Amino acid sequence: MIGDIREAVLEHYTRDSSGEAQGERDTFLATQRSGSADAMYDATYTAAIEAGISETQAKAMAGSSSEQVKDSYGQGRQ
Repeated sequence: MIGDIREAVLEHYTRDSSGEAQGERDTFLATQRSGSADAMYDATYTAAIEAGISETQAKAMAGSSSEQVKDSYGQGRQ
């Protein structure tokens, strides 16, 4: 019984380095990256418009902030 529990815990915390696990990780990170970038775009655009900045400038600022989020995810993975 104790051996079974020990084995189950070890199996649970053993790192799965298979290709499938790497694929799942990459998909998860891509989803998080995209969602974060979209949220940053929306927040920056809304704040800029509410501050009276032109739509063209607001879009440029929002695009820049969105790209910075994408870049930061890439730097974090290195």
